[in-house]
Amino acid sequence: MTTAVESDEQQYPQVGTCKDCTGGAILPGSPKGKDHENLAGLKCYVSQDGAHPDKAIIIAADAFGLGIANPRIVADTLRDLTGLTVYVPDLIDGHYPPFDKLYKVDTPINKKPFLQRAGILARGLASVVWNFGLTYLVHMRMSVLVPRIKEFARTLKKEKGISHLAVVGFCLGGQVGTICARDVPPEGENPLFEAFVVAHPGPLSVSDFTQVAYPFALICSEEDIYFDRIKEASIAALRKLSVPVEVYEHPGTTHGFAARPDITIPNIAIEYQKALKEAAAWVSKHL
Repeated sequence: MTTAVESDEQQYPQVGTCKDCTGGAILPGSPKGKDHENLAGLKCYVSQDGAHPDKAIIIAADAFGLGIANPRIVADTLRDLTGLTVYVPDLIDGHYPPFDKLYKVDTPINKKPFLQRAGILARGLASVVWNFGLTYLVHMRMSVLVPRIKEFARTLKKEKGISHLAVVGFCLGGQVGTICARDVPPEGENPLFEAFVVAHPGPLSVSDFTQVAYPFALICSEEDIYFDRIKEASIAALRKLSVPVEVYEHPGTTHGFAARPDITIPNIAIEYQKALKEAAAWVSKHL
């Protein structure tokens, strides 16, 4: 049995950023869908649309999960753009890091003086280690999250009559999506997912991208502390694949811009909206 709770903006941190230490920004607006306490075994946000009952999107959220309003706002936007129901399962099962304790850089720093760049990177690393540390190692492992999203998808198909699923993943969820995109079902079985959009993914290897087996769109920030090291080789690997692939570049942005954008910065607001439109168009085309 599913228990639904009406979304209420009072439940989540309000729009704005902490000037001294922040993990990005909270998107404005109130979620329009519903939180479900138990849907396919997980807490889940659902942004419902009945236009295409056999198709749906699963958002694999970033490491803040449903602890902030942002994935709900993103889900509502993708629903409006695609006409599909969007599900946001709580893949990290309530283990949300403290949003207001984390440090995030919203614009590129490559052109800043060396010492300033070093200070920013050191501050960011210390913030992640201190606030994510054990939570990341225990609750955000791919060996936990990937089986969890697959089981959620199987249950959705069985209980909701959904035949076609796409994954849209951000940051940590981008890791999840990329790993899921490698899975080829046994002969005679239908794939669990049929299209993927991954935005500024967390740590991966080039080999993860060489194994992608489904239509795959990659949304890249200009600077990405997690992805820049393998970006060129990963994009080259994707472009050699026989499946449809698209790479979207977003100048003036950093890791996390499509999930936790500070929309008071005009370029960030523009690139965030472009990214969601790209994701919606890709899913609509390939699902």
